[in-house]
Amino acid sequence: MKDALLKVREYKEIMTPTEKEIADYILDNASLICNLTIREFAENTYSSPSSIVRFCKKLGFEGFNSFQKSLLYDIASHNEKEANNTTLSLKANEDISSIINKVSRGNIRIIEESKKLIDEDTIAHCASLLSSARKILLFATGSSCSVAKDFYMKLLRLDMPVIFDEDYHIQLTRAKNSTEEDLAIIFSYSGQSREIIDCMDILKKNTATTIALTRYTPSPVSKAAD
Repeated sequence: MKDALLKVREYKEIMTPTEKEIADYILDNASLICNLTIREFAENTYSSPSSIVRFCKKLGFEGFNSFQKSLLYDIASHNEKEANNTTLSLKANEDISSIINKVSRGNIRIIEESKKLIDEDTIAHCASLLSSARKILLFATGSSCSVAKDFYMKLLRLDMPVIFDEDYHIQLTRAKNSTEEDLAIIFSYSGQSREIIDCMDILKKNTATTIALTRYTPSPVSKAAD
């Protein structure tokens, strides 16, 4: 079952102004929407039924009805307020125990939501690529370097042929020296880092296989990756 609320939150940053208004209405009135017709929903958001259908399809649903079914499942499986991330917000002068509980619950929720987005066949294919690569090249800039470095250490412990250097110019040189036998793993949360995209362009020209670890929404990095 596709997680409707999760997809609305993930896609919100790349939505048009009209789509953002629809998204905000959904996040604020999730339970109400399950009982609306598409025309009533359109009237409440000052849009049109066709705009609602396009919105639902952009999120990966067949139409408004399938979106409603997924939304109903969301509400039944967890509290709507928590799904909207309001009950986990930290407040000034909040006691330590409450902060610990909210942060822990937030981390658990993130893991559960990530699990819903994982495709098992993709994971299995990536594992196969890792085991057969001549070299595993890691690419990251900025804060994504900390994630890449952690992955680098894990692969080192497994005695795998992994290479990572935080210097962008060295990464660029690695990309230029890559071959079709190499596997490149790209770390970029935004999926829009110019340096990373430049490296990917070179990797693609050299026919190296690429895997992107990025956010769920479409981006230049996710589109370019194998």
